[in-house]
Amino acid sequence: MSKRTEFLFWVGVVCLFSLIYKFVMKDSLIGVINQTLPSTEAGMLSGMLWGDKTGFDKNFYQQLQATGIVHLVVVSGTNVLLMTTLVVETLAYLVSRKRAIVIGVGLMWWYCLTVGLEAPVLRAGLLLSLVYGSQFLGRKFEVWRSLVVVILMMAAANWRMLLTISFWLSFLAFVGVISFETLTLPFPLKRVRVFWQTVWISLWITPLLAITFGKISLVGPVINLLVLWLVEGITVIGVAGMIIRPLLWVAYPLLHYVVVLVDIVGSWRWAVMEVTVNWWMVAGWYLILLYFLVKRQNPPLTPPLTRRGF
Repeated sequence: MSKRTEFLFWVGVVCLFSLIYKFVMKDSLIGVINQTLPSTEAGMLSGMLWGDKTGFDKNFYQQLQATGIVHLVVVSGTNVLLMTTLVVETLAYLVSRKRAIVIGVGLMWWYCLTVGLEAPVLRAGLLLSLVYGSQFLGRKFEVWRSLVVVILMMAAANWRMLLTISFWLSFLAFVGVISFETLTLPFPLKRVRVFWQTVWISLWITPLLAITFGKISLVGPVINLLVLWLVEGITVIGVAGMIIRPLLWVAYPLLHYVVVLVDIVGSWRWAVMEVTVNWWMVAGWYLILLYFLVKRQNPPLTPPLTRRGF
């Protein structure tokens, strides 16, 4: 490619980012969803993609909490990861991978700024910048070292963020994901690996939820297992549907399935248990988890980033 063509390509990229920032607004995209889908399903999709909770009534939101899947309607690192990888991997077929990375990371930060730089979103944005930055420079990516760097960067930007529950829930969930990749599982458990991964992540976040809210969901791991496999499909279809509206109806059966499941399970009073814990109990719990992690760990390795729980 000639220097003139290269120059015109990057000018076009800058113009594209400028147009997106100027004309593509969050409220207008949420409006497309609300005009196309029934209210509850529209609220679910808007929450998943944009963190918008105005489409929920109080009862349905409480049911989401009772079933342990309220995190679905909060923009998380998973959303950022899905959208970024979708853009980068698609564009990589059309242009060089380095150009695809520049465009994908640029769009990622537009999305992060649009939904708000809450702790999970900022963490995912910084980590993905390091992931794709290492690819761009041809360097090896080390997840644990990068996680420490991201925490230090977040603390330097706003140390008060370290005092929020969203930061620690996001951090612990991510630790649960990457530490699970290093565990040695007995052969019978490998056949239901996804279930045990969900349970393992729950073990990392449940103590913090218990001491913060005074209650835990007894059905959370099972319900998460029943719905998490839909998140990727709903996200991809939802993003495409905001551009090509009829596609939103393809996501409707998946969203309706989640709504019906929440409506049924959320009415089970026994599914939520009130608990009383203190910080000594929480500290002891995490010491047990770390001890188990050391005992069941494979030889040291750098686990790959996965989409679930990012």
